[in-house]
Amino acid sequence: MKTDLDLQFNAHGPRPADEIRSVDPPQPVEHLVAWESGELDAWLREGGQWLGRVRDRDGHLAWIPQSDLRPAGQETP
Repeated sequence: MKTDLDLQFNAHGPRPADEIRSVDPPQPVEHLVAWESGELDAWLREGGQWLGRVRDRDGHLAWIPQSDLRPAGQETP
């Protein structure tokens, strides 16, 4: 799966271990831009920012910027 390869490699080869964080068990999150729920199962640092790998209710995976995610059920300030 492409997102699994994204965790292992960047454009220059194998990804350094400090650029990857596993979330086990996956945590429920909400995407602030689309207001959709999903499950976060990994973090990846790319271009100076952290991206979360989120699986939506239909099973699709997407990389979402950390600033656009929040724990599910948390109110917006």
